[in-house]
Amino acid sequence: MRSAIRLAVAMLVLQGCAVARAPLSTVDAALVTTLEATPDSTGELIYEGKVVDLESKAQTFRYERRVSSPTDSGSMESTHLTTELKTSKLAVVQIAKHTPGYAVESFEVINAQTGSHATLIVTPSKLTAGTTKLSFKLTQGDSVKTAEETTTDPVVVGPTLFGFMAAHWQELDGGQTIPVRFVVTDSLTTYGFTIRKLESRPGETEFVMEGAGIVSLAVKPQHFVFDPALKRVIRYEGRVPQRRDTEGSLSDLDARVDYTYFTDYR
Repeated sequence: MRSAIRLAVAMLVLQGCAVARAPLSTVDAALVTTLEATPDSTGELIYEGKVVDLESKAQTFRYERRVSSPTDSGSMESTHLTTELKTSKLAVVQIAKHTPGYAVESFEVINAQTGSHATLIVTPSKLTAGTTKLSFKLTQGDSVKTAEETTTDPVVVGPTLFGFMAAHWQELDGGQTIPVRFVVTDSLTTYGFTIRKLESRPGETEFVMEGAGIVSLAVKPQHFVFDPALKRVIRYEGRVPQRRDTEGSLSDLDARVDYTYFTDYR
């Protein structure tokens, strides 16, 4: 209980705290440059998201979802490439390897805003049945940090979240509340959330993801509007992985994202 309280207090303190931009390592900068030139190398373009800052009402980013063909083992790789409009450069690269049912196997984030490179490996625990082990690593400049945790709840990341919700459509549409652990690589941990259906307008199905317990004090509810016929997201409102940049000072960004599809969601 004490650790949970300390976690909530830390999250509340960090909210709104600005951090300075930092450069990527030479290797990561080269990879980002390559991805800018060859985004098709990460897979088929599924959709583009228009990211509008809720505070300024201006579009500040756009991002693409790209998905590669399944491997022989059935694993898929979903990549989110986010471009900062004022620089026309990639700001955040997220790469998730997952099952067709959107169970996370690994996750990688290269953040050109904060100069960080994070990885996550997800494996079944060898000690406890039904438990998942998460191994984190975060590199930023000369600093390398690692952490581990275990959970019995489903693990979700940005590139798997919408697919996870679609894969659990029947339960959510039927009124069930599903607990998840959302990965925050900058913090080397996951936070507990619940996903449930809200009363929706005709032709739409809206879900909300809310912080579980004390986490709700630090994180605003995140809203997802789906096309119920196609079971795919059409609008999102809440925290995004990109940061608001004010003269080189970065802060958390809450945004509205509208999606334009180029093919069926996967």
